[in-house]
Amino acid sequence: MAVRKVIMLLDNPLVSDIRVEKEATSLTTAGHSVTIHAVAAPHLPEKEMRNGYTIVRDISPSIDHPFSATYTTFVKKFVSQLAGEQMDVLHCHDYKMIVLGAQIITLQPRVKLIYDAHEFLPGWPMYQELRGLSNKLKGYVVWKMAVLQEAKAIQKANQVITVGPALAIEMQKEYGLTSTPLVVRNVPEPCHFTTEPNYYRTKYHLPEEALVFIHSGNIYHTPERIQMMIAAVGSIKNAYLVFIGDSARLKALEKSNPHGHVLFHPYAQREELFKLMQAADFGIVHTWQPDWRSHWFSLPNRILEYTMAGLPVIATAQPEFMNLGKTFGNMVFYKGDVFSELVNAMEQAIVQRADLRVKAMTAAKDLSWETEVQPMLNLYQAL
Repeated sequence: MAVRKVIMLLDNPLVSDIRVEKEATSLTTAGHSVTIHAVAAPHLPEKEMRNGYTIVRDISPSIDHPFSATYTTFVKKFVSQLAGEQMDVLHCHDYKMIVLGAQIITLQPRVKLIYDAHEFLPGWPMYQELRGLSNKLKGYVVWKMAVLQEAKAIQKANQVITVGPALAIEMQKEYGLTSTPLVVRNVPEPCHFTTEPNYYRTKYHLPEEALVFIHSGNIYHTPERIQMMIAAVGSIKNAYLVFIGDSARLKALEKSNPHGHVLFHPYAQREELFKLMQAADFGIVHTWQPDWRSHWFSLPNRILEYTMAGLPVIATAQPEFMNLGKTFGNMVFYKGDVFSELVNAMEQAIVQRADLRVKAMTAAKDLSWETEVQPMLNLYQAL
């Protein structure tokens, strides 16, 4: 087996980035040497060992400010530094890092470049969420520059990896790639079904007949879409909605929450998170923004996590979700901007609950990160 010296570039401090950590661990277990260069943070060590790979936090936070003089100075220094390091593969996570990676391999052309695209930047016009015309205009310029830089840099990649089949096809069309990107979905690690089934009923003093719907992770929806989800659950007898998360938006929602059927629970990591999911009756995936292709073709972690936890899933009718639904059979779909469809999907899931749960449990046994990551490990051997 050929052993590769791998350098990864990451645009965050790597407190927790499950996809990146799983990939690094799998490569390390396969015998490769992995070093991750992550963003520096004052509360974290500059160098850290984790699961056999090395983390070096030496990327300047100025990567978030591409028009600053600090950014230009950092990029010049960092590119020169990395170009002088010995490596076989440069594995860049997301669009800010592929721009650096393309410059590095210009100076080290023998190095193989991998672009691991977790998002679809051309379909993610994030500037539209900014307030005020001036901020929107500035945001548009930054976004447009990033789109152009990514489109140029991606052409230098020996292989593109992304998170789902529909997104892979869209990326190939968008960038004119000669081959479809390799798909490595964010399949969670296996979990053990050892939870307390009445956890929420006990914690929140709910009636025995309570039906617990959960929404795990951050909320990116408009206020109107959040209220739609809250109202839909409220229209069903004995139904409760539990938001699992710690984001600022969830904290604000909790503070202003007037609804007795809406509950909040702190986020948890890995095994504990699965226990929280397993204690619920249904998982909700409520994303709907067809005009943003990054959202439309997305495959959020929560839909796979719900399935691995053995839950029936109520999800918006989007390409990746429906592909999973056809494969696993544990999902009910609805058009994300139609209130009556969401209510009907919830009621259908309640009626079919036993069958959906059996199919989810079967899917949970079939899914595994070891199987999912194997094509990437094969790629590393072929490079």
